[in-house]
Amino acid sequence: MAEEARERIIAGLEDLGLSRNEAKVYYVLITLGESKASEIAKRSGVAREKTYKALKKLKSKGYVKEIKGKPSKWIAEPPDKIFNPTIEEIKRRVSEQEAVIKILEDLHLKARSRFDKQEVSVWEVGDRDSDQLILNLIKNANKKLEIVLSPYHLTKFTYGEYKDVLKKISKKDIEINIVTWLLDYDIFTHAKLNPYADVYILTENPLNNSYILCDGESGVILEPDNRCIYFTNKMICNAIEGLVTLLRDRGTSLNRFLDLYDAVGEIVQGAPLNIESIARVSNMLLEKITTEIQKIDGVESSPMDVLTDATINVLESIFPKYREMSLTEKLKLIETLFESLSDGISLEIDPTTKRDKMYITLSIRYNPESIKKYHDLINGKPLYPHPYIAAMDRELRNAGFSRGISLITVNRIEERIEIRYLYRKREVRIQI
Repeated sequence: MAEEARERIIAGLEDLGLSRNEAKVYYVLITLGESKASEIAKRSGVAREKTYKALKKLKSKGYVKEIKGKPSKWIAEPPDKIFNPTIEEIKRRVSEQEAVIKILEDLHLKARSRFDKQEVSVWEVGDRDSDQLILNLIKNANKKLEIVLSPYHLTKFTYGEYKDVLKKISKKDIEINIVTWLLDYDIFTHAKLNPYADVYILTENPLNNSYILCDGESGVILEPDNRCIYFTNKMICNAIEGLVTLLRDRGTSLNRFLDLYDAVGEIVQGAPLNIESIARVSNMLLEKITTEIQKIDGVESSPMDVLTDATINVLESIFPKYREMSLTEKLKLIETLFESLSDGISLEIDPTTKRDKMYITLSIRYNPESIKKYHDLINGKPLYPHPYIAAMDRELRNAGFSRGISLITVNRIEERIEIRYLYRKREVRIQI
């Protein structure tokens, strides 16, 4: 129950604009009071280097104070002092948007009933003429194009004339923002918009209508049946601009979604694409690996080989295109799965510029009494015994890398162990 309450608080802090690591660090600092960075990292489960980064960000926002010393200590500012203005601003914006929606509904009804259209500068356009009207509107954009794109109209903008027009105006010095939803469509349908606009993705509560605003002066409300309302009324323009801003702030950059999708493929199609869904996938994979180990005949194999074989078998069964992936794609997939577990271990993969060397660094929280265990582990079995690390090692070896000396560093102040593996590309010798 305590863990659920903690997660609820961290999620609330994220809604108030903090990153997940910043939220974890601030929450722990509130509970601990004045604390060292090492204590904060230990209690929050955030890697040491990421804890320092989060503390600096929070300090720059005025959310925490640093008390200089050896070592420095940190203290959180009172929550009501720093978050009440944000909450009040959110309430104000929600109230404004509710008023905006009411205005839009009223104007929409007036336009549909053909009542006093000229006075409010609103015209209803039939489905036969709407495409040409919208294409001309987009073509004539000079400064800024704002689009809230309903799932009903997503494919309209990713193929044919609409795509060609977006491509053409994207070459001008025009700001193009598109907000849309991730529902039944593959993420790569959305990705077709990426070369031409800044795209933001929402995962819930889609609108039926699409909204297009050109230079803040004119626009259309496009209905699911392709009829549209054309307007030049300033009040409606301001309302649509406020709606786009509100939704964009709640959305996630398409590039972030593509990074996640590159890592996990189609495995999360039935759920919102986010770190939590990837973590569920990762834990599910570990359960399958445990089952797979029992199927492998390990009589003539070392325990590490059995672990590696089981992990690769599961990855190939869950991700149909795993065998076809490049080394970079495989490492990115495994790294994302590993990082999603948030169990006090962080992983970094750092290829050199020429990609002839590869550094893999594990940063592990530890109990001071267990230092000897880690030393023995590295000296006796140079590879950290985790399924994903074992799979990474196998893929690097298959790609022509060999593992060199492992380096272990113990930081007693921060209570972390860093294990660094160096892989070198094997030279191919040609005998003459």
